Amino acid sequence: MVVTDFDGTLYHDGRIDEKDMQALKRAGNNGMVTALATGRSLFSLRRTLGGRELPLDFLILSTGIGVVHQRSDRAIRSAVLQERTANAAVRALMKMDVDFTVHREFPDNHRFSYYRSTTRSTPDLTRRIELYQGFCEPLNADSGFSGRAAQLVAVCGEEEGESILSRVTGRLARSLSMVRTTSPLDGHSLWIEMLPMGVSKGSCVEWLAGHLGIKRELVVALGNDYNDSDMLKWAGRSFVVDGAPDTLAASYENVPAGGGVAEALGKLEPR
Repeated sequence: MVVTDFDGTLYHDGRIDEKDMQALKRAGNNGMVTALATGRSLFSLRRTLGGRELPLDFLILSTGIGVVHQRSDRAIRSAVLQERTANAAVRALMKMDVDFTVHREFPDNHRFSYYRSTTRSTPDLTRRIELYQGFCEPLNADSGFSGRAAQLVAVCGEEEGESILSRVTGRLARSLSMVRTTSPLDGHSLWIEMLPMGVSKGSCVEWLAGHLGIKRELVVALGNDYNDSDMLKWAGRSFVVDGAPDTLAASYENVPAGGGVAEALGKLEPR
């Protein structure tokens, strides 16, 4: 099985390299299971692709919140935050006064409520709200959040990101999985994804491999950012594209950004 990240890995500089598309098609024709592991929701991914279908068997969405079998368009797995857990996190983040969003259940998790910090609101959150007009609304500070949720996302400016990450993790890591990632909107802001306990790209890839009866050593992963870390660590062989954080670039085989999926898959083919 080959699993690739989307933003910055398969999708680079606003496009997908045709070499990567052909390499994924060839891998599928040769009997490999092909999958995408992205932080995007199903709605966001489809909007970005504009009707183009990727040559993939499975879509792992929202950092592991949901898995869709692409051919049948059927969700085969999803995770959820119970109302009590979600609302406790909402209250804690409000007290910290950080920008954040709280998302409805999968597959409707492109719908969200948002809270703006009174002291450090970020342009990145503003841009996200503008992109999702009609799908988002301000969070009522008095009533909090009602119902079950898929995830929360704290949005931090680059300068304060590490400090906020430390505070949020210290307060909420006992009840939520914490995944650090870089904003796909401005490429600089730090996002802290808060997911149901145990959910991540890596745990979801592990589940999918087990579900399909594929051994760990036969799984190949490609990524470019912090939220790919556990997926890259778990897979039998892993690659990162140019521009990945130094810690990842030093730990895994490097391939180009744009065409990197094709190059990585080419390394697997017998000479």
